[in-house]
Amino acid sequence: QKTAYEIRPRDWSSDVCSSDLRTMDGGATAAGWKRLSGQGGLLEYSVVDIVEDPGVTKRFYVSLAGTESSPPGTVGVYRADDVTLADPNGINWQQDSAGLVPDTDHNGVFGGPGETLDSVQRIRLTIGATAGSPVYAALIAPRGGSRELAGVFMKANPAASWVALVNPAAPQTPVTNATGQGDDHFAMAVDPTNASSVYITGAIKLASPYPAIALRWDGNTTGWTQITSDSGSGPGAFNTAPHGDVRNLAFASAPSLATPTQLVLVSDGGVFRLDNPRAGAASPAWSFAGSSLRITEFVYSIAYDSNTNSIFAGTQDNGSLRETGTPNVWTDQTGGDGNFVAATQTAGAAIRYYGSNNIRSIFTRTFNVVDPPAS
Repeated sequence: QKTAYEIRPRDWSSDVCSSDLRTMDGGATAAGWKRLSGQGGLLEYSVVDIVEDPGVTKRFYVSLAGTESSPPGTVGVYRADDVTLADPNGINWQQDSAGLVPDTDHNGVFGGPGETLDSVQRIRLTIGATAGSPVYAALIAPRGGSRELAGVFMKANPAASWVALVNPAAPQTPVTNATGQGDDHFAMAVDPTNASSVYITGAIKLASPYPAIALRWDGNTTGWTQITSDSGSGPGAFNTAPHGDVRNLAFASAPSLATPTQLVLVSDGGVFRLDNPRAGAASPAWSFAGSSLRITEFVYSIAYDSNTNSIFAGTQDNGSLRETGTPNVWTDQTGGDGNFVAATQTAGAAIRYYGSNNIRSIFTRTFNVVDPPAS
């Protein structure tokens, strides 16, 4: 029987999200799910991530962080080397956070004034696929009114302290969340063929066309290498970029290849992949990989234009989309968040109204055919 672990939401209201860590042995026991949070030294607080050591059975790392108040010293990474189902309270969870200190203001000084682990609100974890792989942790902490990356760390082995992944000559934490939103938009993945190489991504670059930003750790003599383009020309060989506001990141391989060769990114704009993501690879290129999914989140409103017998709608982070004259083909009118849409009908035409990005801009356009000429 395979043992399953889940992080189950316990409460969600406005800015507070809390969760429990629970486990289950595939239904082999009548008790079903067993609660691990609050037992065996794992403090009662929000669980963010859990990873298992691929080389040591029963060794797990768990991160606790959140926005709700907690006693000092609660936030951090916990490790247990004896995770079993027999007696969750008998598991020996230990704080394993030595060296984890945020660089909230990105000045290269970790643990400056006000920069403590207790201020961190999210800790993402990842680990390589082979025995002996280091563990990685990323800290997300408040900065002003936003939440941004405040450091990426590596723990080489259980006895080692966490070490910040920075170039000593330029020790600033990389910027992945210039717009904030680190509570939603941050992900990282370890190269399955090289456990010393980790990839991170977050929200967007603060420059048109506002693409995603992703970086690769190439060692402390090189530092972080940006693997997304800001404008279609560089940096280096990277001339493309995926849609921003990233949710997840993972490696995948083509069916004919045993070694994962593609970095897959999931964002508010869909699924993208980067072929040849590794250092020294020729022609790295991001491409959209979700065309067959045919899914979009219409989160705001939908309007019907009776003159042209077509609809248009506001979407989450994919603009105001409208039907075209070609079946199953839609086109964007605004970019960003589509917000609310409406239409007023007149003889032989319709005036369409649509807004973007929190109603900061409102547009109108007259349609007398499904596909009016560009204006």
